[in-house]
Amino acid sequence: EGFDLWSHLFEPTERCRSAADSTAIPEDGLSMPSRINCLFMNMLRGYLWSLPEDNLNLLRSNYAAAMRELRPRLHIQKKLGDICGHWTEDAYIVGVH
Repeated sequence: EGFDLWSHLFEPTERCRSAADSTAIPEDGLSMPSRINCLFMNMLRGYLWSLPEDNLNLLRSNYAAAMRELRPRLHIQKKLGDICGHWTEDAYIVGVH
């Protein structure tokens, strides 16, 4: 047993749920027990950008659809509000994955 970061950060939805819950994986789903998303592995980065344009566009649209489904848990929303609530429109945000 370990710490399930996904469940700590996000509410489960029909489309997005923790891979730790093996009963939630659809029959035709793919489960890769790893600590890192396979798309961010260095060996796949070059391959990903060389996909045919139709496939890459489909991948992008599916990622965007999944992102629209993410529901941060209330304690995460509160913490973000506490930290970012006083920021002005002039604030700069740097994202790192």
